Amino acid sequence: MRLSATLLLVGALALAPQSAGAFSSPGCFRPPTSQRVMHAELVSLNIAVSEHGPAEERACAYYARGLLLMLQGDEASAIDDFGHAINWIDGFADAYAARGDAYAALGDATHAAADYAVADATKADSPKDFASRCWVRALRGAPLDRAQADCDQAIRMLPNDRDALVARCLVHYRSGRFADAMTDCAAAMASSPNNAAALFLRALAEQRLAIPAAAADLATARALNPSIDETFAVYGIKPG
Repeated sequence: MRLSATLLLVGALALAPQSAGAFSSPGCFRPPTSQRVMHAELVSLNIAVSEHGPAEERACAYYARGLLLMLQGDEASAIDDFGHAINWIDGFADAYAARGDAYAALGDATHAAADYAVADATKADSPKDFASRCWVRALRGAPLDRAQADCDQAIRMLPNDRDALVARCLVHYRSGRFADAMTDCAAAMASSPNNAAALFLRALAEQRLAIPAAAADLATARALNPSIDETFAVYGIKPG
């Protein structure tokens, strides 16, 4: 059984606040947009994992809590949660992939490779699933090579997909490929000109390249979403 594991993040991070809900699809995990939201979500998930319910709901709760724990740097506890998610839903590819990331972060290449092999064998067939996995890895900042592969696959399956393009823009930015980041964010804005995340990330790339347009892009992103700085600061992404 395959879960739709992660909400697409352009809605959560990118658009004017009043528009956000229209650009999400159901899933287990919506990345937090502030430290306050992260704390509240952890409290909620601590309750959810202790409650009785359908296997899919239990798997989702453990998977989501594991991702939040990874964002806090607690990979060991995240590995336990991903294991519980897998126990509830066999073949939960995103949980295997996330656990592989956690093992890799701890330097356990053997267990990481085993989990990645299972995840690759049960790959998603939807470009949105690949884009979502790319977003999670891009926001966390690791592993960027796998994030890039996820985004590339999403874009091969659905060219000009806004979600994948903004996610890959972030991957390029974190990897120091600032011109490539600008290209992908600009491509995303071709179909979504008021995409605050794309404007914000393009502005940060422009800052790194000393391009004067950075100030205007940053101001526009903040006007579209006044919380954009706070949101990206959760993931260590800040203007220069």
